[in-house]
Amino acid sequence: MDIKKWNAMVTVEVPTTGQFRHIDSALEAIDCLYSCWPAPQGEAHRLAINACLAVLDDNRPTEASRDAFIAAARASFIEFKAEGGSIGKLINDLGETAGREDVEESEDARRLVS
Repeated sequence: MDIKKWNAMVTVEVPTTGQFRHIDSALEAIDCLYSCWPAPQGEAHRLAINACLAVLDDNRPTEASRDAFIAAARASFIEFKAEGGSIGKLINDLGETAGREDVEESEDARRLVS
């Protein structure tokens, strides 16, 4: 199975353990979304799972799952660091983490959560 590797890793803090998890593919993102995500799991969480599944089925570009995963982390106030990529570059350039409303997301991520 092609796990659909991303161009850049996203590191999230797992809320239940406080440990960090490095995610670099659509398949790992789905595992994290199912096994590590805090309740309640909202619309952005559902959209991220759908985006990852669509990527694994070759129906969307690989980075769409990364953008949706980041959007879900932000919506759930999960601390993360995104390396490279459209959202990650903006966040790292600003020195910010999850929960900032003034950081613009990529067009694909905005479409997924709107």
